[in-house]
Amino acid sequence: MARERVIDEQRTQLQQLSARYFDQSGQLAEAKAEGVELKLEVSRILKDRRADLQDLMQIAVRMLQLTDHLGIPLDRPTAEIFHRHGWNTKIQAESR
Repeated sequence: MARERVIDEQRTQLQQLSARYFDQSGQLAEAKAEGVELKLEVSRILKDRRADLQDLMQIAVRMLQLTDHLGIPLDRPTAEIFHRHGWNTKIQAESR
């Protein structure tokens, strides 16, 4: 009888461990899926950010072309931004 009781207790412990392992396996799979979703979202955001940056650069180039063509001086903060990024504005950042 004592032996059967030990076997029953061990079987119960094994079933509990198995259930806990199964639950943790499911949680791990969910966490991995969430990780994949987050990586895809980050990738999408970075792609959108690069596209926005390219748009802004095109606008900035056009702005420089127009100000140069019309002879309109850039304000100091704008000229400093362009100079920091290595863009020749033909206008000193200290002007105005």
